[in-house]
Amino acid sequence: MPREASESDDEIVERPPRESRVVIVVGEQPPQLADPGAEPLRGQSGDRLAEWAGVQVTDFFSAIEAINLVDSYSQRWPIEEARARAAEILAIARGEGWAIATLGSRVAAAFSFDPPPEHVHHWFEESGGAKVACAAHPSGKSRYWNLAKNVAAARRFWSHVYRMAA
Repeated sequence: MPREASESDDEIVERPPRESRVVIVVGEQPPQLADPGAEPLRGQSGDRLAEWAGVQVTDFFSAIEAINLVDSYSQRWPIEEARARAAEILAIARGEGWAIATLGSRVAAAFSFDPPPEHVHHWFEESGGAKVACAAHPSGKSRYWNLAKNVAAARRFWSHVYRMAA
């Protein structure tokens, strides 16, 4: 569930998702230069997801719940913090019947998912009953995006995600 810092740094306020949202898209952490109050996945990566879904950015983020495993940028990946947050998200998804789409290998690893490359962008049932997909990170830094077949797979997958959520 998305968290927002309140006036006190020690208090975290949980913001419930819109009832119609059934897909949680989980990113790693905010970019290094992101504004502290920026919404998760807003920027180039989120723009790319919306483009692949074939919809406007505002429509895409109105349909899905976007969250990061880690609330602030860290040069050293805080895997224990990420695993704890992933466990929270997975428990919520199981209870609510939501689907989870993870972005990138580090996020998938925090959830203890290790799908083979041929299963990237495909839904599978996690052992506790949650529907999960592990997607390649949309940052564009990876050579994975140099292949047209991978971009085509991403377009099919993210348009499906949007239709599921909208």
